[in-house]
Amino acid sequence: METMNAATIQFQAACADARRDAIIDSLSGRSSDMPTLDELRGNLPIGGQRTLGLRTIPLQQIVGSEGRSNDFDRRFQPRSAHLQERWTRVARAYDQGVALPPITVFKLGERYFVSDGNHRVSVARHRGQDQITAQVIELLVDGPLPAELAAPVAASEPRGLMGALINAARRALRPSSGLATA
Repeated sequence: METMNAATIQFQAACADARRDAIIDSLSGRSSDMPTLDELRGNLPIGGQRTLGLRTIPLQQIVGSEGRSNDFDRRFQPRSAHLQERWTRVARAYDQGVALPPITVFKLGERYFVSDGNHRVSVARHRGQDQITAQVIELLVDGPLPAELAAPVAASEPRGLMGALINAARRALRPSSGLATA
């Protein structure tokens, strides 16, 4: 029962983080929406795909989803209370040391898009993990990739004066008790 309560509190904190970051993104002129693979795939000449197999990949390189972009923000934070049951089940499994199956991702350049495992990515990111095990399918593009897909993902922390203001706002808006409401 204690694990269930901890997972629920973690979910509520993740939802509060999503709301806070949506406000900050709006103030800084950025979108908090998660990019979808279909949006990018439609503009690229995909020439096929190949299975790369099981790999350990950096969570920071996972930038979008194949189909759950409305459920999570671009940081994979849950946006809605309807995700709570499944999200907390995944969090409890992590707490209990249950080995979860690898996620499935599509690799496009240096970016990954989740096909299966959005909740696992969300929980892993919320817990500060750096990597996750994934079944990787690489999409092969005929021709050059756009620069934003070909380059490694840059650190997401804002810099300069605006970054200092955003980080101060994040600290000020962070729930102090961990019992944030969803």
